[in-house]
Amino acid sequence: MSSNANTPAVLVAEISLYSVGFFLNSCILFASAVFPKRMIRSQVDVITLALIAVNAIWSLGGMVTNAMIGLNIISQSDRANTAFTNISIILIFGFNLNLAMERFFQIRENRYAKIIYTVFYSITVICVVLIVWMFSTSPASNGIQPDNEPQATVWVIVAIFSYALSLVLTAWFYISTYLYSRRQFQAHPRLVTFLMKERGQEVSDDPETVALVRMSLERQVLIKCIALSSSLVFCYLPLLSLLIATTFVSTQTVDPNGYYYGVGLVFVALDVIVTPLLVFNFKKELRDVFIFWK
Repeated sequence: MSSNANTPAVLVAEISLYSVGFFLNSCILFASAVFPKRMIRSQVDVITLALIAVNAIWSLGGMVTNAMIGLNIISQSDRANTAFTNISIILIFGFNLNLAMERFFQIRENRYAKIIYTVFYSITVICVVLIVWMFSTSPASNGIQPDNEPQATVWVIVAIFSYALSLVLTAWFYISTYLYSRRQFQAHPRLVTFLMKERGQEVSDDPETVALVRMSLERQVLIKCIALSSSLVFCYLPLLSLLIATTFVSTQTVDPNGYYYGVGLVFVALDVIVTPLLVFNFKKELRDVFIFWK
Protein backbone atom coordinates (compact mmCIF):
# COMPACT_ATOMS: atom_id res chain seq x y z
CA MET A 1 0.00 0.00 0.00
CA SER A 2 1.29 3.41 -0.87
CA SER A 3 2.94 5.59 1.71
CA ASN A 4 0.34 8.27 0.93
CA ALA A 5 -1.65 6.66 3.72
CA ASN A 6 0.96 8.10 6.10
CA THR A 7 0.94 11.67 4.82
CA PRO A 8 1.02 14.39 7.49
CA ALA A 9 -2.65 15.16 6.76
CA VAL A 10 -3.75 11.56 7.47
CA LEU A 11 -1.55 11.28 10.58
CA VAL A 12 -2.78 14.61 11.97
CA ALA A 13 -6.39 13.62 11.27
CA GLU A 14 -5.95 10.27 13.02
CA ILE A 15 -4.13 11.73 16.02
CA SER A 16 -6.83 14.43 16.36
CA LEU A 17 -9.67 11.91 16.17
CA TYR A 18 -8.02 9.52 18.60
CA SER A 19 -7.34 12.41 21.01
CA VAL A 20 -10.98 13.53 20.99
CA GLY A 21 -12.08 9.90 21.25
CA PHE A 22 -9.81 9.32 24.24
CA PHE A 23 -11.28 12.37 25.98
CA LEU A 24 -14.91 11.35 25.36
CA ASN A 25 -14.41 7.70 26.29
CA SER A 26 -12.42 8.67 29.39
CA CYS A 27 -15.26 10.97 30.47
CA ILE A 28 -17.69 8.06 30.37
CA LEU A 29 -15.29 5.78 32.26
CA PHE A 30 -14.72 8.52 34.84
CA ALA A 31 -18.45 9.08 35.35
CA SER A 32 -19.02 5.33 35.70
CA ALA A 33 -16.25 5.08 38.30
CA VAL A 34 -17.50 8.07 40.32
CA PHE A 35 -21.23 7.29 40.05
CA PRO A 36 -21.41 3.49 39.61
CA LYS A 37 -24.94 3.16 41.02
CA ARG A 38 -26.29 5.68 38.53
CA MET A 39 -24.27 4.55 35.53
CA ILE A 40 -24.24 0.76 35.91
CA ARG A 41 -27.73 -0.61 36.47
CA SER A 42 -27.91 -3.57 34.12
CA GLN A 43 -25.86 -5.99 32.03
CA VAL A 44 -26.36 -3.66 29.06
CA ASP A 45 -24.54 -0.95 31.01
CA VAL A 46 -21.70 -3.37 31.81
CA ILE A 47 -21.28 -4.33 28.14
CA THR A 48 -21.48 -0.67 27.09
CA LEU A 49 -18.77 0.17 29.62
CA ALA A 50 -16.57 -2.64 28.27
CA LEU A 51 -17.04 -1.28 24.73
CA ILE A 52 -16.12 2.21 25.94
CA ALA A 53 -13.03 0.82 27.72
CA VAL A 54 -11.84 -0.84 24.49
CA ASN A 55 -12.41 2.44 22.63
CA ALA A 56 -10.45 4.36 25.27
CA ILE A 57 -7.50 1.95 25.12
CA TRP A 58 -7.55 1.95 21.32
CA SER A 59 -7.74 5.76 21.27
CA LEU A 60 -4.73 6.05 23.53
CA GLY A 61 -2.82 3.49 21.47
CA GLY A 62 -3.81 5.26 18.25
CA MET A 63 -2.58 8.62 19.53
CA VAL A 64 0.77 7.23 20.68
CA THR A 65 1.53 4.95 17.72
CA ASN A 66 0.56 7.49 15.05
CA ALA A 67 2.69 10.11 16.76
CA MET A 68 5.58 7.64 16.83
CA ILE A 69 5.06 6.86 13.13
CA GLY A 70 5.06 10.59 12.35
CA LEU A 71 8.31 11.00 14.28
CA ASN A 72 9.83 7.93 12.55
CA ILE A 73 10.27 6.13 15.87
CA ILE A 74 8.35 3.12 14.57
CA SER A 75 7.09 2.19 11.10
CA GLN A 76 3.57 1.60 9.86
CA SER A 77 4.40 -2.13 9.60
CA ASP A 78 5.22 -2.52 13.31
CA ARG A 79 3.80 -5.96 14.20
CA ALA A 80 2.77 -5.15 17.77
CA ASN A 81 0.85 -2.07 16.62
CA THR A 82 -0.79 -4.03 13.80
CA ALA A 83 -1.89 -6.83 16.13
CA PHE A 84 -3.17 -4.26 18.65
CA THR A 85 -5.26 -2.54 15.96
CA ASN A 86 -6.77 -5.79 14.70
CA ILE A 87 -7.59 -7.07 18.19
CA SER A 88 -9.21 -3.73 19.07
CA ILE A 89 -11.41 -3.89 15.97
CA ILE A 90 -12.41 -7.50 16.64
CA LEU A 91 -13.36 -6.63 20.23
CA ILE A 92 -15.35 -3.60 19.06
CA PHE A 93 -17.25 -5.78 16.59
CA GLY A 94 -17.80 -8.33 19.34
CA PHE A 95 -19.03 -5.90 22.00
CA ASN A 96 -21.37 -4.19 19.51
CA LEU A 97 -22.93 -7.56 18.72
CA ASN A 98 -22.96 -8.51 22.41
CA LEU A 99 -24.81 -5.27 23.19
CA ALA A 100 -27.44 -5.98 20.54
CA MET A 101 -27.87 -9.53 21.84
CA GLU A 102 -28.26 -8.38 25.44
CA ARG A 103 -30.83 -5.72 24.54
CA PHE A 104 -32.88 -8.36 22.74
CA PHE A 105 -32.63 -11.02 25.44
CA GLN A 106 -33.56 -8.47 28.12
CA ILE A 107 -37.02 -7.99 26.64
CA ARG A 108 -37.55 -11.50 25.28
CA GLU A 109 -36.45 -14.66 27.01
CA ASN A 110 -34.80 -17.36 24.91
CA ARG A 111 -33.93 -20.80 26.21
CA TYR A 112 -30.95 -20.95 23.85
CA ALA A 113 -29.46 -17.67 25.06
CA LYS A 114 -26.68 -19.32 27.10
CA ILE A 115 -25.69 -21.51 24.16
CA ILE A 116 -25.67 -18.49 21.83
CA TYR A 117 -23.46 -16.54 24.25
CA THR A 118 -21.08 -19.51 24.61
CA VAL A 119 -20.69 -19.80 20.83
CA PHE A 120 -20.23 -16.03 20.52
CA TYR A 121 -17.49 -15.84 23.17
CA SER A 122 -15.74 -18.89 21.71
CA ILE A 123 -15.66 -17.38 18.21
CA THR A 124 -14.32 -14.09 19.60
CA VAL A 125 -11.49 -15.88 21.43
CA ILE A 126 -10.63 -17.90 18.31
CA CYS A 127 -10.44 -14.71 16.22
CA VAL A 128 -8.11 -13.05 18.76
CA VAL A 129 -5.86 -16.15 18.86
CA LEU A 130 -5.70 -16.20 15.05
CA ILE A 131 -4.73 -12.52 14.99
CA VAL A 132 -1.90 -13.12 17.45
CA TRP A 133 -0.68 -16.05 15.34
CA MET A 134 -0.92 -14.10 12.05
CA PHE A 135 1.10 -11.09 13.16
CA SER A 136 3.64 -13.02 15.19
CA THR A 137 4.55 -15.05 12.09
CA SER A 138 4.15 -12.52 9.25
CA PRO A 139 5.13 -8.89 8.56
CA ALA A 140 2.38 -6.40 7.71
CA SER A 141 3.64 -3.72 5.36
CA ASN A 142 0.34 -1.80 5.24
CA GLY A 143 -0.08 -1.79 9.01
CA ILE A 144 -3.25 -3.86 9.19
CA GLN A 145 -2.97 -6.93 6.93
CA PRO A 146 -0.31 -9.73 6.95
CA ASP A 147 1.89 -10.09 3.87
CA ASN A 148 2.72 -13.82 3.93
CA GLU A 149 0.59 -16.84 3.10
CA PRO A 150 -1.41 -18.53 4.54
CA GLN A 151 -1.72 -15.68 7.05
CA ALA A 152 -3.01 -13.23 4.42
CA THR A 153 -5.79 -15.61 3.36
CA VAL A 154 -6.71 -16.38 6.96
CA TRP A 155 -6.88 -12.64 7.67
CA VAL A 156 -9.35 -12.13 4.80
CA ILE A 157 -11.50 -15.00 6.08
CA VAL A 158 -11.46 -13.67 9.64
CA ALA A 159 -12.15 -10.09 8.46
CA ILE A 160 -15.08 -11.07 6.23
CA PHE A 161 -16.48 -13.52 8.77
CA SER A 162 -16.20 -11.28 11.84
CA TYR A 163 -17.44 -8.13 10.12
CA ALA A 164 -20.26 -9.75 8.17
CA LEU A 165 -21.35 -11.83 11.16
CA SER A 166 -21.34 -8.90 13.58
CA LEU A 167 -23.05 -6.55 11.10
CA VAL A 168 -25.78 -8.98 10.02
CA LEU A 169 -26.50 -10.30 13.51
CA THR A 170 -26.35 -6.85 15.11
CA ALA A 171 -28.88 -5.57 12.56
CA TRP A 172 -31.06 -8.68 13.04
CA PHE A 173 -31.09 -8.38 16.84
CA TYR A 174 -31.91 -4.66 16.71
CA ILE A 175 -34.66 -5.16 14.13
CA SER A 176 -36.09 -7.99 16.25
CA THR A 177 -35.88 -5.78 19.35
CA TYR A 178 -37.78 -3.00 17.60
CA LEU A 179 -40.48 -5.28 16.19
CA TYR A 180 -41.00 -7.08 19.49
CA SER A 181 -41.12 -3.78 21.43
CA ARG A 182 -43.64 -2.42 18.96
CA ARG A 183 -45.89 -5.47 19.39
CA GLN A 184 -45.62 -5.18 23.17
CA PHE A 185 -46.58 -1.48 23.11
CA GLN A 186 -49.58 -2.24 20.91
CA ALA A 187 -50.73 -5.26 22.92
CA HIS A 188 -50.20 -3.75 26.38
CA PRO A 189 -51.26 -0.09 26.64
CA ARG A 190 -50.50 -0.17 30.37
CA LEU A 191 -46.82 -0.61 29.46
CA VAL A 192 -46.92 2.77 27.75
CA THR A 193 -48.44 4.49 30.80
CA PHE A 194 -45.84 2.78 33.01
CA LEU A 195 -43.02 4.15 30.86
CA MET A 196 -44.63 7.59 30.96
CA LYS A 197 -44.52 7.44 34.74
CA GLU A 198 -40.92 6.18 34.73
CA ARG A 199 -39.87 9.15 32.59
CA GLY A 200 -41.60 11.66 34.83
CA GLN A 201 -44.31 12.42 32.28
CA GLU A 202 -47.90 13.11 33.21
CA VAL A 203 -49.79 9.81 33.11
CA SER A 204 -52.96 9.85 31.03
CA ASP A 205 -55.53 7.21 30.13
CA ASP A 206 -56.74 9.17 27.14
CA PRO A 207 -56.49 6.78 24.14
CA GLU A 208 -55.22 9.50 21.81
CA THR A 209 -52.49 10.59 24.25
CA VAL A 210 -51.43 6.99 24.88
CA ALA A 211 -51.29 6.36 21.11
CA LEU A 212 -49.09 9.41 20.55
CA VAL A 213 -46.74 8.39 23.37
CA ARG A 214 -46.63 4.83 22.01
CA MET A 215 -45.62 6.10 18.56
CA SER A 216 -42.99 8.30 20.16
CA LEU A 217 -41.55 5.36 22.08
CA GLU A 218 -41.57 3.18 18.97
CA ARG A 219 -39.77 5.93 17.03
CA GLN A 220 -37.15 6.25 19.77
CA VAL A 221 -36.50 2.51 19.77
CA LEU A 222 -36.22 2.50 15.97
CA ILE A 223 -33.84 5.48 15.87
CA LYS A 224 -31.65 3.92 18.55
CA CYS A 225 -31.49 0.58 16.72
CA ILE A 226 -30.64 2.20 13.38
CA ALA A 227 -27.98 4.47 14.89
CA LEU A 228 -26.27 1.72 16.86
CA SER A 229 -26.06 -0.68 13.93
CA SER A 230 -25.28 1.84 11.17
CA SER A 231 -22.07 3.02 12.88
CA LEU A 232 -20.45 -0.31 11.97
CA VAL A 233 -21.26 0.28 8.29
CA PHE A 234 -20.23 3.94 8.24
CA CYS A 235 -16.89 3.54 10.01
CA TYR A 236 -15.55 0.18 8.85
CA LEU A 237 -17.00 -0.69 5.45
CA PRO A 238 -14.77 1.69 3.40
CA LEU A 239 -11.46 0.30 4.68
CA LEU A 240 -12.47 -3.36 4.89
CA SER A 241 -13.95 -3.28 1.38
CA LEU A 242 -10.69 -1.86 0.03
CA LEU A 243 -8.48 -4.34 1.89
CA ILE A 244 -10.55 -7.34 0.81
CA ALA A 245 -10.63 -6.05 -2.79
CA THR A 246 -6.84 -5.67 -2.91
CA THR A 247 -6.52 -9.32 -1.90
CA PHE A 248 -8.02 -10.33 -5.24
CA VAL A 249 -7.06 -7.35 -7.43
CA SER A 250 -3.75 -5.52 -7.65
CA THR A 251 -3.42 -2.58 -5.28
CA GLN A 252 -2.11 -0.49 -8.18
CA THR A 253 -5.42 -1.08 -9.95
CA VAL A 254 -7.73 -0.37 -7.01
CA ASP A 255 -5.82 2.31 -5.09
CA PRO A 256 -2.58 3.23 -6.89
CA ASN A 257 -1.86 6.32 -4.78
CA GLY A 258 -3.06 5.02 -1.42
CA TYR A 259 -5.59 7.83 -0.99
CA TYR A 260 -8.57 5.53 -0.41
CA TYR A 261 -6.56 3.64 2.18
CA GLY A 262 -5.78 6.87 4.03
CA VAL A 263 -9.45 7.89 3.97
CA GLY A 264 -10.39 4.41 5.21
CA LEU A 265 -8.04 4.78 8.18
CA VAL A 266 -9.66 8.11 9.08
CA PHE A 267 -13.15 6.57 8.90
CA VAL A 268 -12.07 3.74 11.22
CA ALA A 269 -10.65 6.26 13.68
CA LEU A 270 -14.02 8.06 13.66
CA ASP A 271 -15.58 5.14 15.53
CA VAL A 272 -13.79 6.08 18.77
CA ILE A 273 -15.82 9.33 18.62
CA VAL A 274 -19.09 7.98 17.18
CA THR A 275 -19.50 5.29 19.85
CA PRO A 276 -19.19 7.55 22.93
CA LEU A 277 -21.37 10.21 21.28
CA LEU A 278 -24.10 7.60 20.79
CA VAL A 279 -23.74 6.53 24.42
CA PHE A 280 -23.98 10.17 25.57
CA ASN A 281 -27.01 10.72 23.36
CA PHE A 282 -28.98 7.70 24.53
CA LYS A 283 -28.04 7.72 28.23
CA LYS A 284 -29.68 10.61 30.08
CA GLU A 285 -28.00 9.71 33.39
CA LEU A 286 -24.65 10.24 31.73
CA ARG A 287 -25.61 13.56 30.16
CA ASP A 288 -26.78 14.87 33.52
CA VAL A 289 -23.27 14.40 34.92
CA PHE A 290 -21.55 16.60 32.35
CA ILE A 291 -22.30 20.29 31.98
CA PHE A 292 -20.72 20.42 28.50
CA TRP A 293 -23.37 18.03 27.14
CA LYS A 294 -26.45 19.67 28.63
